Amino acid sequence: MKQWKKSLGIVLTVAAVTTATPVGAGAAEPVQPIPLEVGISDLDAPVSHIPSEAKPGEGRAPVEALPESILPESVLEGKVKWAERVTIAFDNEEITSDQGPVVTEEGILLVPLRAVVEAAGGNVVWDEATQAVSATVAGRTALFGIGSQVAQLAPEEGKAAVEMSRAPVIIGGRTLISEDALVSVLGLKVQTRESGLVNLVLQAAPEEEELPEEAAGEENKLTGTITEIKVEEGKILVEGEPMANGEPSLTWVTLTDDTGITIGAEGNGAGATIGDLEVGQEVEIVLSGAVLMSYPAQAGASAVVVLDR
Repeated sequence: MKQWKKSLGIVLTVAAVTTATPVGAGAAEPVQPIPLEVGISDLDAPVSHIPSEAKPGEGRAPVEALPESILPESVLEGKVKWAERVTIAFDNEEITSDQGPVVTEEGILLVPLRAVVEAAGGNVVWDEATQAVSATVAGRTALFGIGSQVAQLAPEEGKAAVEMSRAPVIIGGRTLISEDALVSVLGLKVQTRESGLVNLVLQAAPEEEELPEEAAGEENKLTGTITEIKVEEGKILVEGEPMANGEPSLTWVTLTDDTGITIGAEGNGAGATIGDLEVGQEVEIVLSGAVLMSYPAQAGASAVVVLDR
C-alpha cells in the first residue's frame, strides 16, 4: 500500500477517485462509488493535530494520526488521483481542514461541513446515536442525516426540508456535504466561483422595514390565515397573499400579555387568548412595530381579530 502523502493543511484539495487494479487481475475494475456510510470511530470529533505518515508494512495509519488523504477503506485499497488544487475560502480567507473536499463519480463536489461552518462563525454538533449533524450559521439551523439526501430545517426558516444533490457522507471521521447545500440549506452565498477558487460569504443581514413618515401615525395591519400556532412561545404563523416571486408571504407574529385578541369582527369575543386561536382561521392583525424582513418575516401584534367567514 502506498505511504501516506504529506500535503494537507494548507488548502483544501479536491480528490477524484480513479480505478483500482487488484493484485493478479488483468484489467482494472470499475470505479466504485464512495459509500454513504463508513464505520469510523470518534466521528466528526474536533482535531487539532497534524497528519502523520504510516510506516511501510504497518498498513493503515491509526485514526489519531489522521493520514493526509483520508478516504473510506474501499477507496484506500485502490489508487487515488489528486486533481488540481481548489481553494475554498470564506470572506477571502482560505479554509484549512484535516480533510479536504472530494469529487464523486457524478462530478459533485463534497466539502467538509465543520470546517466551512466554523469558518463562517457557526457551530456544529455531532449526534452519535442518530448519525446526524446539526449545523448553525448566522442563526439558521439545519440537520444533516448521514445517507439522507434531505436536510431538515427549523420551522422558522419557512421550509421543512431541502433536497441536496448528494447525501452527506463520512470520510476520515468528517462529515462532507454537497456544495449546493452550502447555499440552499445553510444560506451562505457564493461570492466568487472560478477555476481553483470557491469564495463564500454570509447573506446580507435582514433589515427592518420602517413605515413611511406619512404613515407613521396610521395602524400597520396584516391580514392572512393562521397556518401554525406555538402556544408556549406565544407565536402564530400567518400566511398572506403570495409575493412577487410566487412564494407564500409568511410572518411569525408574536403575541404578548398586552395583545388584545378578539373572536369575531363585531367584538363579541373580546378577551380571548392564544389558546382560543385555531389553524385555518382568517385574522386581521394590528402590528405593534416594524416588521423584520426575514423569511418568514417577524413582527409583534398589539391586536388580533379573528374575522367572521
